[in-house]
Amino acid sequence: EIGFSNEWKWRISKPLAKTGIALYGELGVKGDEIELESKLILDRWFGKNLLACNLVYEREEVVKRENGNNTFELEQTPLELDLAYMRNISPSLGIGIEIADHNRVEEGRWNNSVLFAGPTINYRGNRWFFVGSYLGQIRNLRKSAQFPYNKVLDVQERTVARIIIGFSFN
Repeated sequence: EIGFSNEWKWRISKPLAKTGIALYGELGVKGDEIELESKLILDRWFGKNLLACNLVYEREEVVKRENGNNTFELEQTPLELDLAYMRNISPSLGIGIEIADHNRVEEGRWNNSVLFAGPTINYRGNRWFFVGSYLGQIRNLRKSAQFPYNKVLDVQERTVARIIIGFSFN
């Protein structure tokens, strides 16, 4: 299926501030699914070291059309907490580690809490950046009747590889 995503990031703190605060919003449409995602992004510089925290809330709905009317059915509301540490090796290169806790919430039930961790690399140019990370599933922190095991491999990935490329237009 072909989808569409529109993402926006609003930096609240001043550029190059020691403590960074930003808000992120995304609207995505794919087939009959609509996704709204919001993030609170916090980071703090300590010399050449960066600590970052992202709090993520998502709302996924399925659109159904019956008798000429559209109805929205809540599918899930995943919650995510991401923590990261990066050490700048040079002004343009940083390496670090990322830890992510993905929580699956469906129909008001908190079904699992899957912990991922792995290395990350960051390369920055003048008005662009590249981030690559590879996170492996460590453990299910919240077991339930539906997800009773240490790993959740039927609805979560075993590993997550991610590449992000960003550009600054200001």
